[in-house]
Amino acid sequence: MPYDIKWGSAVRTDGSRTAVLALGDRGLRLDRIAGEVPAIGSLTLEHLIRHGLTDRIQQQAFDGDWFNRFGESVADIPLTVPLHDPERIVGVGLNYRLHAHDLGEKVPEEPATFMKPTTTLLASGETLVIPRGIGTITAEAEIALVFGRSARNTPRHEWSRHIFGLLTVIDMTAETVLRKNPRFLTRAKSYDGFLVLSPWIVPLSATEADRPRTVRTLHNGRTVAENTTEAMQFPFDALVWWLTQGTTIRPTALLSTGTPGAVAVSPGDQVTAWASGLPETTVAIG
Repeated sequence: MPYDIKWGSAVRTDGSRTAVLALGDRGLRLDRIAGEVPAIGSLTLEHLIRHGLTDRIQQQAFDGDWFNRFGESVADIPLTVPLHDPERIVGVGLNYRLHAHDLGEKVPEEPATFMKPTTTLLASGETLVIPRGIGTITAEAEIALVFGRSARNTPRHEWSRHIFGLLTVIDMTAETVLRKNPRFLTRAKSYDGFLVLSPWIVPLSATEADRPRTVRTLHNGRTVAENTTEAMQFPFDALVWWLTQGTTIRPTALLSTGTPGAVAVSPGDQVTAWASGLPETTVAIG
């Protein structure tokens, strides 16, 4: 598959959602070509991933020349977060060794994970209004993995078989809340809008699963943190292996893999998550 293939979601006129398949700057809203893909059931991206239908639809799109016949500019598509109802959301803290050293923290011997509710999800390009009275807020650029197959006790060398795709995200933390007590991590990570998702998920089948990727946190257009996935304490394969030990992870689960560095934000700021080979994510702070 071409490297510029990607999946997203759009809002329909009735408020429901439809999956969007894009090639470069041309997009296909599946609800508008439903006659070309009969008997697939729901048109949401969650449904397509959970039932293993994305590869089939991608192939049909190329075989049937759908992008030329039915495509439209992605700029004209009302995109939203690609996944509204992921099976779970898991984050990883201090996964870049340099970031841990910068914070004066010990590099974890095992992945330090936490979970976030789906109410934290916010679409790229939207404004995050900071709740009153919670103090300092930080933003972090990360790469997230989307599970495409159920996984349990997954060997490290098989990690990519269980991953549907990759996307950039911005993970937010209420630092003042967290400093009061480390046990407040869930609260500090769980305010509404505290996980901003790229509009696009790049399928693993359309990219190089094991290629090193540079990740950058940008604050008002300036890079404030940068590193490569080669500097992760626990790379993607190790995270998938560790997370699935004795635990079943189902399709559409999101695993955010850690940040090279965070930045404190204030109203009026803009933050961007950039990673090589992936669409970026932006959020305005209100």
